[in-house]
This record gives sequence, C-alpha cells and structure tokens, in this order.
Amino acid sequence: MSDDPSRPIDVKAAWRGQAREVPPMALEQVRAEALRSQGRLRRAVILGPLIAMVLILALIPSLFSPLPLMKAWGALAIAWAVFYIWKRHRMFPAQSVPDDATACLDFHLGVLRRQREAIRSAWRWLLAPLIPISVLLVIARWTGPPPPWRAVWVDHLIIAVAWVFVIETWALCWLWMLRGADKREDRIEALEALGKDRP
Repeated sequence: MSDDPSRPIDVKAAWRGQAREVPPMALEQVRAEALRSQGRLRRAVILGPLIAMVLILALIPSLFSPLPLMKAWGALAIAWAVFYIWKRHRMFPAQSVPDDATACLDFHLGVLRRQREAIRSAWRWLLAPLIPISVLLVIARWTGPPPPWRAVWVDHLIIAVAWVFVIETWALCWLWMLRGADKREDRIEALEALGKDRP
C-alpha cells in the first residue's frame, strides 16, 4: 500500500489484505472437521423438518378462518414450509465421509463450496418467498376486524410495529447468512492452500 496521503485508501483491498484467522490444518485434521460438519448436517436434517412440521400444525387453523385473505395466507405459508423442507434437504444433504485423508480433503472442499453457493443464493429460495406471504398477512390483519377488546388504531399500531420487526429480522438473517458464506470462503481458501502443499 502506498504511503502517499493524497491517494484514496482502497478499503476493500485493505480488508482482504488482512491476515485470515484460519488455523493451519493437517490432512488428519480435515477428516475430523468433515465428520463434525456432517454430524451437524444430520442433526439439521432431523431438526429442520420437525420445526417445519410444528409450523405447519400451527398454521392449519388459519385455513378455517372466516376471512378469505387469512385462508390464502395460511395456504401459502404451509406451501412455503413444505418447499423449505424439500429445498433444505436437497441443498444440504448429509453424506458419508471418506476414510482416506486425501480423498477427504477433496470431499470436504466440495461440501463447503456447495454450502457457500447455497447460502449466497438463500435470498432467492428462503427469504424472497416470504415477502408476498408476509404482505398478505399484513393486508389480512389490517383489513380484518380487530379483537373485541382492542381499538382499531391500537391494532393497526401493533401490526405496523410487527411489520418493522419482521423487516429487521429479514435483514439480520441475510447478514448472518452472508457471514456464514464468508466463513466458508475462508475455510475453502485454507483447504485449497493445504491441497497445493500435498506431495
């Protein structure tokens, strides 16, 4: 980097030039990491559908709502939950880890690359479908009658605050996913460097 104070600092280049906090790994350590990664995936394969099933059961009563918009919202939300189960299982399958350390390195690299791309594209298959579903819920609640014990203006205020909270939650989820993709990118670079040092 130039010491000329008049030259603008390339913040992105400076950030990328920092030392990565990626510990050096030997081939023997790669298999242990791959086993831990696949163990987490197997737990997620079980836990994810369970959470989605609980969500589906909680949404079923909305299908019997007297309000047509609430029925439509419930149907779309259930369809999204089913789609999420299928997509999650398809993009993050649990696999058997090879016994050979060298083969395990290639295997783990492939898994990390697929995960990185899946996470980077999650806004399309995870967050984007939630936008029309959430908008439909807001419209249904806004145009529908409030509970008997609540004034209309209070009900609308609660809906508006809840909508702001939902938008903030989406933004935080997206940032969290970007961070996960960056962490996988760092690990991929470390493993590729390790692979170049193989005899």
